[in-house]
Amino acid sequence: MTMKPEGLRFVRFPGAADMIEALQPYDDGFMNGTLGTLYDNLKLPSPPEGSGEAYYMAIYRGSDILLTLAAAPTDRAWGLGCPQTAMSDIPPAVFKEAIDLLAKSAIEITHPLAVNKLYGEKGTVDAFFHSWVDAAASKGTRLRINDPLLDTRASYATPQSVTSPPSTTPHYRIFRATGDDFAELFPMYLDFTNTGGRTQSLDVEEAHLRFVLDLGNSWLCRVDNALAGFIVLGRSTPKTIAIRHVYVAPEHRRKGIAEGLVRAINRYYLGVRPVGYEGFPEDDPPVGVKSFICLNAIDAAAENIYRRAGFLFPLRTADEEAAGGRDPITGRKAWQQSVLRGVEPEPVP
Repeated sequence: MTMKPEGLRFVRFPGAADMIEALQPYDDGFMNGTLGTLYDNLKLPSPPEGSGEAYYMAIYRGSDILLTLAAAPTDRAWGLGCPQTAMSDIPPAVFKEAIDLLAKSAIEITHPLAVNKLYGEKGTVDAFFHSWVDAAASKGTRLRINDPLLDTRASYATPQSVTSPPSTTPHYRIFRATGDDFAELFPMYLDFTNTGGRTQSLDVEEAHLRFVLDLGNSWLCRVDNALAGFIVLGRSTPKTIAIRHVYVAPEHRRKGIAEGLVRAINRYYLGVRPVGYEGFPEDDPPVGVKSFICLNAIDAAAENIYRRAGFLFPLRTADEEAAGGRDPITGRKAWQQSVLRGVEPEPVP
């Protein structure tokens, strides 16, 4: 543990379960990426012997967690978390101190090229990498920050924001997916994952789909008994769950299916009855009723769909701060820009 001015201290947790316990007071719509990933990692098979080391770190101010930085051996990137409830009244100078302490402490227990990819809120990621580059330079390694690999906007839906069920019976039906649906679903799932070029082997894709089907939080949509689309959820915490993937087959697009899938999922997992869509059970979800459903959107068209289903994305206007995007209960901003960004060694002249 490292102490700094402003009552800041660096803590490295022994394991994912310890970090999960510490983060329980921050289980909300903005911490699902961090906390939900930790929960997911506990469900994954143990990594093969010889896999990389896991890191679970945080910066405290008194008893409040300001920042978290975590990576498990199976993670594709490090995750940077920033609880809004703790950061809402922090002066910019203290935030900078916290970022610097996290970068300097993390580089001491890893190495300058360890945090090569990082996902989180854009401003926090950018600030961390500037501190990381400075810390690496003090150790003789010159790094440069790359352009974002992924740039999304994250928001959430709540029981108060979720929209009404359809006034007429939809022309499609929605069902929970099971392992028995694997053979039919896998080709469509590959169409989805191949968007932008496949980055994983078929064996890895198959294993991942079987894993998510076993979790019981995937749903299929059928039109006249033909598979038309699917929705996959994950990162379940006591209060949140995330929509990970939404996909509708090309021949069934522009028919309201994606919006219907998302609206149905919102109502079901947030406990807002009636769900209004055929195929949903009467009892509560096996993972429990949630307070927030979280989601990342990659473009304005997707945001429009999700907003109509209850997500708190603002309208994309010149003044987004005045165009919605506020939590109906707290009044706080209910969305953020999130990026996946990396660093690499500066080229040798």
